[in-house]
Amino acid sequence: MTERTYRIKVKYIMREIAGEYLAIPLGAEGENTSQIVILNPVSKLLWEALQSEVTLGELVDKVLSSFDVSREEAEADTKDFLFELIQLGFLN
Repeated sequence: MTERTYRIKVKYIMREIAGEYLAIPLGAEGENTSQIVILNPVSKLLWEALQSEVTLGELVDKVLSSFDVSREEAEADTKDFLFELIQLGFLN
């Protein structure tokens, strides 16, 4: 069985505005373009990693290599962020 991969849809971008990182939809007219997500340092790292197809394990490893957290905390935070992005329709 192949592990599921995740990737941000091309119609969403990250921008730095006034020192904060935001995930912003670039939808066409008529689409819901009002959803903006403020990214903390962990979610910014994950967003950057999600520019290409990655697995949950690869995302967790990126968090572990960049932040001083336990594997359990890194996995829980990563799953929470992925769930939020799935609910918002940001992922392929």
